[in-house]
Amino acid sequence: MLIRCFSGRWLLLALLVLALSGCAFLRSSFVQPEVALANIRLGTSEGLYQQLYIDLMVTNPGRQSLALAGLHYRLRLEGRELVKGTSWEPFNVGPGETVRYTVPAGFSLLSGLGFVRDLLNNPRDQIRYELEATLEPDSYFLRPLEVRKTDFIQLTPAR
Repeated sequence: MLIRCFSGRWLLLALLVLALSGCAFLRSSFVQPEVALANIRLGTSEGLYQQLYIDLMVTNPGRQSLALAGLHYRLRLEGRELVKGTSWEPFNVGPGETVRYTVPAGFSLLSGLGFVRDLLNNPRDQIRYELEATLEPDSYFLRPLEVRKTDFIQLTPAR
């Protein structure tokens, strides 16, 4: 009886170690997706409220398909928050693919007056943007993926 109980514990411990090492192996082959800002389009406006459509390019450099339930995002221009929000429109990004994902966003034109004033007083050829996105996997077993991207938007045509 004692031998049987003792070997059962060792078997359980061995299975637990094997399962944990298997999860670590699978996680080590995971490649972080990338998110980039592709376009900002104006939508309808109502009074001082402006609707925007933000086109994001989500790239999956990994070897497995990435099923996402949605994402949370925050977009800053020249360090000033332009918009933030959440979209729960599910989408898939195949292995080695890039998918355009459009999120609707809205903001008050009053909140952007300081940015516009600064841009008019100090004209420039490009604007620095910061994009933070949290990709929500379509699985309870995977944790959200945090992605950050900082780059520039050209305001004048390239020569």
